[in-house]
Order: sequence, then structure tokens, then C-alpha cells
Amino acid sequence: MSDVISVELRDFAPLRDFGGYGIRPDQEMKADYLRGGTGVLLTTVNGKHHLIGSDTPERLVEVLAAITHRE
Repeated sequence: MSDVISVELRDFAPLRDFGGYGIRPDQEMKADYLRGGTGVLLTTVNGKHHLIGSDTPERLVEVLAAITHRE
């Protein structure tokens, strides 16, 4: 978590953006989700992006921002 430089909400379309559900890497990021279309995008100091799907993405942003000391 010390490598995370930003935490933000991100809307996405699983089929269009990643070709389906599950753990899906693409050119820009790795995405982990099972349903829904909103997640939390984490950006690390080395420029990697990780998208985590959540039923409560706003709450996940709050928790991750508190852990990483990011807003």
C-alpha cells in the first residue's frame, strides 16, 4: 500500500473494456471484479493501475484513502 499514489472511483463496462468478468489484464491495467460497473482505481508509483470492482466502491475509496493517506 505504500506504493499507491492515488485512489479514485472509476466507472467501467466489463464486457466492453475488458472482454468479461474476473481477473482481467489489459494494456493499461489489471482489473479484478465479478459484477457491477463501478470500482476503485489504484495507481502506483511505478505507473501501474489496478481496478478493483466493489458493491460499495465509495466506502472502499474511503478505506483505501485512509490506509494510504491519499484523498
